[in-house]
Amino acid sequence: DEVNKEPLTITILRDGSIKLNDEPILEADVLDELRFIYRSRPGAPIVVSADRAVPYGRAVQMVDYARQAGAEQFLIKVEEDR
Repeated sequence: DEVNKEPLTITILRDGSIKLNDEPILEADVLDELRFIYRSRPGAPIVVSADRAVPYGRAVQMVDYARQAGAEQFLIKVEEDR
């Protein structure tokens, strides 16, 4: 199914704020929202993008949330000035 192949995106901005698929989200809500999404889109890959100033551990935490929600394919991207 093509919808399941379209990657989900989590972006961690320089100021620490988070976006899920370009929509602002609180970190406390990330896991529940990912679980909701993965119920209808099992197998969708996830891309975690973070500004270089963001501690690596925060990106890893987002991957851990995705794994708990059912994700199996991950990519972490480090970017300048997000």
